[in-house]
Amino acid sequence: MKALQIMTFLLLGAIVLSCGSKEKTGEEGGQSPQEKEQHQFYNQMMAVHDEVMPRMGELVRLTQGLEDKLKAMPNADAVQRNNIEQTIEALQYADGGMMMWMREVQPLDQLRQSMSHEEIMAYIQQEQVKVEKVKENILTSLDAAKQLLDSLN
Repeated sequence: MKALQIMTFLLLGAIVLSCGSKEKTGEEGGQSPQEKEQHQFYNQMMAVHDEVMPRMGELVRLTQGLEDKLKAMPNADAVQRNNIEQTIEALQYADGGMMMWMREVQPLDQLRQSMSHEEIMAYIQQEQVKVEKVKENILTSLDAAKQLLDSLN
């Protein structure tokens, strides 16, 4: 289990470092109005990611904390065990959602190689919706896990 935790933290560290290389700010000098608009909306999308990415370590810690509680409570009733298991699943789902979104989102430079301005803007809008859902899942699962852990202590 410790090896899994270490690997998770290493993976998160690598992802955080790589996130900085995603098309965030870019040079806007000499860009067309369309390119500036693309940058603006892409950066807004990435700002949502950047807001919740630092919380991923907390998500992992809470997952581990709930797993430890579950192991320490072998005689817990079925309702309590189910509540803990569902909260762990929600945390894992939120984590998986962020990882999947980061793997799938395309850098702006790459989009410009194969898409029109309208297609790029539609893509960014779709990804904005996805990353907002990821954010919601992360924040909701974190709050539920904190409340559950508090009630178990």
